[in-house]
Amino acid sequence: MGTLSAALAHEMNNLLTPILGYARLAKQKPDDQALQRKAVSRTHDAAERAVQACAAVMSLARGPVPVGATQTAAVADAVHAASALLGWNEPAADTRIEITVEPTDLTAAMSPAALEQVLVNLLQNARRAMGPGGAVAISAHKDPDTQQLEMTLRDSGPGVPHQHAPMLFEPFVTGPTSGHTQGDKPGTGLGLWISRALMESAGGSLELSPSLPEQPGACFRLVLPQLKDIPGHDRRAA
Repeated sequence: MGTLSAALAHEMNNLLTPILGYARLAKQKPDDQALQRKAVSRTHDAAERAVQACAAVMSLARGPVPVGATQTAAVADAVHAASALLGWNEPAADTRIEITVEPTDLTAAMSPAALEQVLVNLLQNARRAMGPGGAVAISAHKDPDTQQLEMTLRDSGPGVPHQHAPMLFEPFVTGPTSGHTQGDKPGTGLGLWISRALMESAGGSLELSPSLPEQPGACFRLVLPQLKDIPGHDRRAA
């Protein structure tokens, strides 16, 4: 229960940070009506996600999602929502993101809020590792051989040291940070543990992929659950 409480605090902190950021922007320019409307809209969206994130973390105490209770998440929408929540789609963003989802209508058999939560954690970790000016590439596709729905998230940071890899998904284990990212404090070591737990609870998986010589940054591979893999669902619905 202690780890679960810490996980809940971790996710709330992730979502309260952008809320505070939007509030500060609105206070700085009270006469900018367009900015005020944007700040209110983004704050509302982030607050709603905070409620959903709390529900997702608390659901971990109940174990895997029961058959028949599965929700569906549009993969492209979840990726763009996570990016927007962190402000990475803003013109002034200091992190570049490249998103490739093919086909564009890929659907995962899990809660949209849980998938967004996983992506927010991975993106936050990537930014801490890279610092300003970094780049992240997210791609999702259905493997033609295995028919698995796969997603990879690769950053341009220094990668995960070999000695850290075996313990990376343990609670309270932290990876390296850039050391010069002004807005980010060192991580708590809970984001990856929460993310893997959410994926496994939904019937998917999350793992660290080996780095490549030409791409030394960290790369995470997700296998997303599909409706066709759940007993009782029509395979044609996937």
